Amino acid sequence: MLYIFYIEINESLPIEYYKELCPNIVYIEPCNEPQSSPFGGLTIDEVVSLYVTIGKIVKELNKKHNYEKPLKFGGYAPACGYELIDSWELFLEKLARVKKSERVIDYYSFHVYSTNLLEVELYVLRHNQKIKELGLPSKPIFVDELGFWYDSPEISANLKNESFARVAISAFASELNPTVEELLDIKTIIFNI
Repeated sequence: MLYIFYIEINESLPIEYYKELCPNIVYIEPCNEPQSSPFGGLTIDEVVSLYVTIGKIVKELNKKHNYEKPLKFGGYAPACGYELIDSWELFLEKLARVKKSERVIDYYSFHVYSTNLLEVELYVLRHNQKIKELGLPSKPIFVDELGFWYDSPEISANLKNESFARVAISAFASELNPTVEELLDIKTIIFNI
C-alpha cells in the first residue's frame, strides 16, 4: 500500500512545485530507506519500479522546464551496512535489466551505519565491480548518511586501527587490483591485530 502512496505522491508533482519554489534543488532520490518498515518495507522489485517511475517524472520535468540547474536523479538511498550489500547488488541487477531509455542514473547513493569506516570503502569497491560487470554507467556515489553504532565495544579498537587499515588496503588495492574477497581477508587480518 505504501508503494502505491509513493507513486501517487510523486505523480502529483511535488518535485515540480519545490523546484519552482527553490531553483537550486538539484538532487532527487525516489525514497529514503524504502526497505525499512518505517519507510514502507518495499521489496527490491517495488523499489526498482518506483525508481524507474520517478526517474521518468524527473526526466520529463527537465525537458518541460529546461531548468538552469537541471534535476539529477539517483539513489536509491537504502540503509546498508556492508553486511546488506547483497540487497544493493540485487537492486543493481534488476535496474540493469530495465531498458536504457527507461532508466535515469545520474548518481548512486546509500547509507552506512557501522563500527568502522572501512566498510564504506569496501562497499564502493564492490559497487564499482558490480556496475562494471552489469554494464551500468559509472556515476558519482553519494554516501548521504553515515553513522557509527556507538554501543559496540569494538568501536575504539576499530577507530584506532582505521588509519593503518586504510593505508594498507589502499596500497594493496593500487598495487594488485584485488577482488573484494581479498580486501575482506586483509580487513579481517588488520582488525583482529
